[in-house]
Amino acid sequence: MPIHSPLQTVGYNHRCGLAGHERPCGEVRSQAYRALMLTDRVRKRLEEERVIWMTTVRKDGQPQTSVVWYLLDGDELLIYSKESIRPTNVASHPRVALNLNSDEWGSSIVSIEGKAQIDGDAVPANVNEPFLERYRGRIDQYGWTPESFARDYPVAIRVSIDKVRAW
Repeated sequence: MPIHSPLQTVGYNHRCGLAGHERPCGEVRSQAYRALMLTDRVRKRLEEERVIWMTTVRKDGQPQTSVVWYLLDGDELLIYSKESIRPTNVASHPRVALNLNSDEWGSSIVSIEGKAQIDGDAVPANVNEPFLERYRGRIDQYGWTPESFARDYPVAIRVSIDKVRAW
């Protein structure tokens, strides 16, 4: 008999069964299924929080975690990055993990897995009105302008969400 936990897991390409007896559960890749993963509770957290921890993988296999600003854009996450190790990592290893901060007791978890890609068609941050609405206060506080932020963070990374775990 399976053991159930308060962990809500929705996704595809995961394994089913007890440890040592896993079996593939199959793949579901439809847009409608991805929308189901982003429950109202998860969407609310993503809209309320301002930072998310993004883990990419370097060419040598070492995970690299950093805090990033993001925008929930439909069922995807849009992140603007410096021309740094992050876009290099995404180009060589597109699988990423993203995590929102928990509460002080380690609850209220949102953990996301997905595939990242450099989005050369994305508008620059300084003309992305939803992004500017979300971060204008912080941009001002750091002494940036929207234009200087866009110069410093010119690389748009789009994350297609494959799996969400939340509890």
